[in-house]
Amino acid sequence: MTSKTSKTKTDPMQAKADDLAAQLTAARAVLDQREAEHTAAEQHAADVLDTFETGDDETYTADDLGSAEAAERAAAALLKAAQTAVDRLQRHQISTDTKAAHALVPVVAEALKGRVPVEVRLGAAPRAAAGESLPLLVLTQAKPTTDQGGLYSADEVVVSYVRDDLHSPLSGERLERYTDRAGFQVAAMSTHAGTGADAVVDSVRLKVRKVWDATPLLVDEPTASAAEAWAASLLRR
Repeated sequence: MTSKTSKTKTDPMQAKADDLAAQLTAARAVLDQREAEHTAAEQHAADVLDTFETGDDETYTADDLGSAEAAERAAAALLKAAQTAVDRLQRHQISTDTKAAHALVPVVAEALKGRVPVEVRLGAAPRAAAGESLPLLVLTQAKPTTDQGGLYSADEVVVSYVRDDLHSPLSGERLERYTDRAGFQVAAMSTHAGTGADAVVDSVRLKVRKVWDATPLLVDEPTASAAEAWAASLLRR
């Protein structure tokens, strides 16, 4: 099979992903600090109260108890704020793991006879094509790949066919037929056609249960199931 182009566009999304990851790392460091501060403040307030409960009213004053309890409340509030910041940043992370999408590139290209350039991009699927040569196939993968010895799965890979009105729509059935032929386990969950000012975008959401690289990169000793799946794919070609 042949395809015109297979590449990953990472700018500016790669820079944005790196920036969000750095922000998350910094926020987690702050959260660790706030947790330690809250633990210390909580322990100090408990120690002051315990001292009074033993009948000792000389070690600490009532003002000391009030200050300790106020410090504990302040530390709890700061801890909650730090946790909220981490949660927010986690929701906005951009996954840079696109192994499942890359494994699909040769098959998706073949589905259109290798006549359409194919790209894997980070971030959301394209909505329109301003200033780009048409047609174009773009694969996006929002969540990381599950890698089991070279066999990849992913909750969702979106195949976007950016075209003009002269080109035929891309169907999920066509993609399933070609992925089945390759030995992959992929299901088309939905198909949507969106029309913009410059292009039509056919988006097919794929559930990826099992795919692999056309030429496996043996980083670790391959599992028996991975070797069998790759051998089976060769027989289908």
